[in-house]
Amino acid sequence: MNEYLIWILVAVNIYLFLSLRKEKKRLRVLTSFISGLIDLASHQIEGGRNAVLDYVTASFEEDFWATPYEKFVKSDRNLFWEQKLGNGGFNQVFLDFHDKCQKEWYAIHHNKDESKKNDEVLGEKLIYQDFMDNKAENLKNVHIPKNPRLFFKHLSEEEIKKIEAKLGIKK
Repeated sequence: MNEYLIWILVAVNIYLFLSLRKEKKRLRVLTSFISGLIDLASHQIEGGRNAVLDYVTASFEEDFWATPYEKFVKSDRNLFWEQKLGNGGFNQVFLDFHDKCQKEWYAIHHNKDESKKNDEVLGEKLIYQDFMDNKAENLKNVHIPKNPRLFFKHLSEEEIKKIEAKLGIKK
């Protein structure tokens, strides 16, 4: 009896392994197609990549309510990261999208001034202020990459240099 159960479990594991391998290949092809479509659209639409990300954000937010969105912002930044791949293409577009969502979420949760619009630019400024003021408790879910220029797109050159200096990056 136990032998049959073991053989069944082995067969199920092999099936799952092969299925997951196939899905991983499909995901890689799909993300390449999506990356190409985003690049094409960003060249066709006035406003380029930022306009495309705005459309994606609007579509994404239609299907999400607060709790899953917050969980996404806090923990899914490396959802498409693959160590073996160069992680350009779609992963880079996804990181831009995720960082945009994270900045907007940050603005909503940390903006004390009701007169300011909670958007990506404000979120980035608030993250910068908290980073420079060593407010680590506010930044525990914010990932600033080794190259802060990939994350901070709305700061002045002087502000970027201050971040690099604080991170110990020498240019």
